[in-house]
Amino acid sequence: MRLSLMQSLSMGAVGIAGAAIVYNTPLVDSLRNPVPGAQTAALSPSRATEPVPADLAAYLGDFLSNSDLLTNFLPLISGQAPDPGGDSPTQEGVIEDLPAVESNMISPAGGPVSAPAVGQSVSDSGLQEDPSSPAPVDLDDTASLPGQDEPQTEEPEPEPEPEPEPEPEPEPEPEPEPEPEPEPEPEPEPEPEPEPEPEPEPEPEPEPAPEPRLIEQLTDVVDLLNQASMGPTRAAVAEFQALGAEDWFETQRDLPQTLHYPLLAAVSGAPTMFERLDVWMRVALTAEDQLRQRVAFALSQLFVVSDKDTLSSQQLALAHYYDLLARHALGNYRDLLLDVSLHPVMGEYLSMKGNQKENPALNIRPDENYARELLQLFSLGTVRLDDWGRTLEDANGIEIATYSQADIESMARVLTGWHFSNAERFNYPVQQNWLEPMEPFEDYHDVGEKTVSFCPTFPAGQTAEQDLQAAVDCIFNHPNTAVLVSRHLIHRLVTSNPTPAYLNRVVQVFKNNGQGVRGDLFALVKAILMDPEAAAIPADRARRVKEPLLRLTQVWRFFEAATSDHRYHLVDPDWAFYQAPLRSPSVFNFYPVFHYIDAGKTTNYPEFYLIDDHALTEFTNLMTNSSLWWNSTRTPIPGMPFLDLAHYNDAADAEILSDLNTYLFAGRLSAEVLDAVEEHLANTAGAASQPTDQVKEAMTLLLSSPEFAAW
Repeated sequence: MRLSLMQSLSMGAVGIAGAAIVYNTPLVDSLRNPVPGAQTAALSPSRATEPVPADLAAYLGDFLSNSDLLTNFLPLISGQAPDPGGDSPTQEGVIEDLPAVESNMISPAGGPVSAPAVGQSVSDSGLQEDPSSPAPVDLDDTASLPGQDEPQTEEPEPEPEPEPEPEPEPEPEPEPEPEPEPEPEPEPEPEPEPEPEPEPEPEPEPEPAPEPRLIEQLTDVVDLLNQASMGPTRAAVAEFQALGAEDWFETQRDLPQTLHYPLLAAVSGAPTMFERLDVWMRVALTAEDQLRQRVAFALSQLFVVSDKDTLSSQQLALAHYYDLLARHALGNYRDLLLDVSLHPVMGEYLSMKGNQKENPALNIRPDENYARELLQLFSLGTVRLDDWGRTLEDANGIEIATYSQADIESMARVLTGWHFSNAERFNYPVQQNWLEPMEPFEDYHDVGEKTVSFCPTFPAGQTAEQDLQAAVDCIFNHPNTAVLVSRHLIHRLVTSNPTPAYLNRVVQVFKNNGQGVRGDLFALVKAILMDPEAAAIPADRARRVKEPLLRLTQVWRFFEAATSDHRYHLVDPDWAFYQAPLRSPSVFNFYPVFHYIDAGKTTNYPEFYLIDDHALTEFTNLMTNSSLWWNSTRTPIPGMPFLDLAHYNDAADAEILSDLNTYLFAGRLSAEVLDAVEEHLANTAGAASQPTDQVKEAMTLLLSSPEFAAW
């Protein structure tokens, strides 16, 4: 440790240079031989040997001349005990971090000088060191100290200090002027009111509810039944006219459900896919609860399952699942969402069945399959939408996603722990009940806290049932769910190109059926079908291309197709025109939600995805060969449906065309098409051998026309 020069001066001109204690030789000489009466002088580099005050000189001289004092003082100030032998500290005993010591030094101004603190320079303390002074001498080397062996001389007594002059009597202090009264503080200016935040752009005000769809003409009834059933018949049209729209909807809602499962189970204990399709066709053509069956077909394209994968051997379970869709078709969407989630068919198709909590030791993580499709396809969709179906964007113009990958992972944890209701164990159970809702296995359910960005937190410790119910509530109440479900049913029942106003009107019914109930599917379907836009599609918006299955059921229902064994033995429609009930190629249905064929992407034609040369040819062959010609004489050929054309036995060509235009086209055939077909009938009239040959000719042309392919 080292002492600064000023610290050494404060102890009597002792300094530390490098690692040794040194004297400033000229300064020491001046201190040992002070000049009596010397005046105070500042120590500066150029005047280092000038006289210093007598009292300071005497003190420092005594200090430096007394080797015992020096010997004993240094250990004291360094915290060391004095050496009894009186040896001076050696170079090894260097003093470090020496604190400042008070001195009797006098500043040039006449006041005492404190020793500079460690690290303070000489100039900082008002004293200066002469850089031109001779090199310092090592105090440890006592032989090098000048005058070390010289005898001490008596120091002259210091001159008596002059008596201080009496201080003059202080003048009386003037009375302080009274402080001026403080000026009153100005009243603070009122803070400016904060500028109001800019209000978000208001949503378009909903247009006043339009008048309900007018159903006055026969063609109006046919048009509505084309949308609300698997196809109109003469009897169904007459019933609607007799009841009126309101009573017809109420009647359809209250009719008992026609079930597929018991009909299929009666056919076989292990039915084939063809037998299931045959039962589906029988219900579609003959069931009285037509509205329910039509909506069930639409829902089967939302909650998609397919027998093209692991369900190929579960035809009875598939029929049971379809009945579940029909049961809820006019019920509440929340109930539908919950029951679909727990049906073993859906559990198998999207692997919620057997989904279990994380087990790192076995490399098991929760399965995300059902969680993802539940959000993407069955409820929310991928981007946020407003009630008009418009995409919502953030401040940077980027579409706002409805969920994240983290949300899917958390939702997968929510959906853990479910399996067959009668399973004897969770992994690979032998007992498999495909008809009862799945049951929870709590040991395989993730009971930790789960966070999904758009849901309330799922608290830790909840059961599988509690977590599932909370998830269904959250999804059901998400604003996107109303839009996605409403849009899907509009697409499947009426048009693939609804106006934003039409969609918004329907969404409001999903949110509130008028009695405070959310998700009422009966009210929703009625609102879709009774909206004026369902009857009068704007000129710039095409309705939709008919799905191949609906084109087939429309014709067969109207002409009361029948077979001798009451079975239809339908050829595989999936091969013929790429569509069959519960036989979609993937969870994304037979076609995408949006499919454009025009360069500007202005009109949506999802069903065009199914149309190619093969589909057009096969559909035409199916309609003409199996429907019109093979059974023209009602020959009992099993499985070959025949049409009842007796209504036209005595009809003129014009009457035939008028009737077909009314019931198959709702009066929409153009005069150009009617004239062309009538001309053809006139040219073939002589070749007709049967009373119904003319109607068959007309139907062959009309059912192959573009007009029949679209609503």
